[in-house]
Amino acid sequence: VGVIASNQEHVAKALAATRSALVLGGSREEFSRKVLDAVNNVRSNHKLYRELSVNAGALCDGKGAQRVAETIVAYLNYSKIN
Repeated sequence: VGVIASNQEHVAKALAATRSALVLGGSREEFSRKVLDAVNNVRSNHKLYRELSVNAGALCDGKGAQRVAETIVAYLNYSKIN
């Protein structure tokens, strides 16, 4: 998770606390290097990759966009009726 604004810190810290994501803070100048280092670290460390994957999977089901789309469609259908 790249933190580039202070309002992102809370969520990033929560993800880090559950070992669901790696948090990449610091300056914008350092960010590209940090992303590359993190990707290489996860690629070369299967145990870390698996841990992050399992933990992140326990937090989200991957269906959030579908739920948002269904809510929008339901709202639009409701608006047509009323």
